[in-house]
Amino acid sequence: MRTLPGPVPSGSGRPEDGVASGRFRRLSRKVLLAVPAAFSLVLAAHTTAPVPAAVAAGHPASAPAAKPTIVLSTEPEVLETRQCLTELPRVQLTNTSGQGAFADISITPEEPLWSANTRVSTYVPAGSTVSVPVQIYVPEQTPDGEYDLRFQVIRSTPSIALEPALASRKGVVLTVTVASAPGRDCVPPSGMTVTASSSQEPFNAPTYAIDGRTATIWHTHWSPDRTYLPQWITFDLGGTYDVVELSYQPRTEGNLNGTITAYTVLASTDGETFTEVTSGTWDADRTRKTAEFHAPGARYIRLLATEGVSDYASAAEIALFGQQTSGS
Repeated sequence: MRTLPGPVPSGSGRPEDGVASGRFRRLSRKVLLAVPAAFSLVLAAHTTAPVPAAVAAGHPASAPAAKPTIVLSTEPEVLETRQCLTELPRVQLTNTSGQGAFADISITPEEPLWSANTRVSTYVPAGSTVSVPVQIYVPEQTPDGEYDLRFQVIRSTPSIALEPALASRKGVVLTVTVASAPGRDCVPPSGMTVTASSSQEPFNAPTYAIDGRTATIWHTHWSPDRTYLPQWITFDLGGTYDVVELSYQPRTEGNLNGTITAYTVLASTDGETFTEVTSGTWDADRTRKTAEFHAPGARYIRLLATEGVSDYASAAEIALFGQQTSGS
């Protein structure tokens, strides 16, 4: 039977035993010393953040970038107007963020002013300014004075920060100054009756020319069979006035059809016999037009359209100004 050799006693006299033992001790020491050093290096690499150069040099680190904002402004900054007029100021939204956003804006006029729009929504591209028209009407009995028209962003998608004045719900305010002119009082639309030689009933009736809303219009007949110019719209004032001015607001949406470009204004005391008091031309655009004249003691005023865009006549709003005669 073969037996395994027993352990070799230390210092057995064999030279290789001493050499092996010494090598083992030296190798063990190297391994034990190497492991902690390598482990410490790995920890340092994963737990120590690099120090910014500015901080290392003694300068404070930069502050975080400010949140993007929507900024509101108005055009004009101050609006001057008169009773019975419809105004179209604009609210401007500037988006300083890096992405586009939909914004909802509330519109709050101080009474007795009123707006056909109490809320509008619009898309504002990143880094852009969008201008939105808003309709404001000044009723006939509005006292002279200053009134606030307030705009406020009430929601945006995606949600972005608002400038401090908006975030505190104060919004931006347009000051509307109402001031009547001497001898040019508004002839009250509430006392008028309106007729026309042609109208597209019921959608474009002549009464829409004095309802204070630019979205509703009087328009001459266009379907199924159209009528051609000249055509007229006549106002029974409900009393006798010395009339000196007619204000004409063409339609304000994209279509200019019916914008009157050549006209005659006539006056009458009985609604049967009319006398010309002025005539002229207007530009074919959306701006408000004015005709000035003198029609003393008039009960009826007629606007005769002799030329118009696409040979139609239309009006978003018409207002008359003058002074009521005594006893009428």
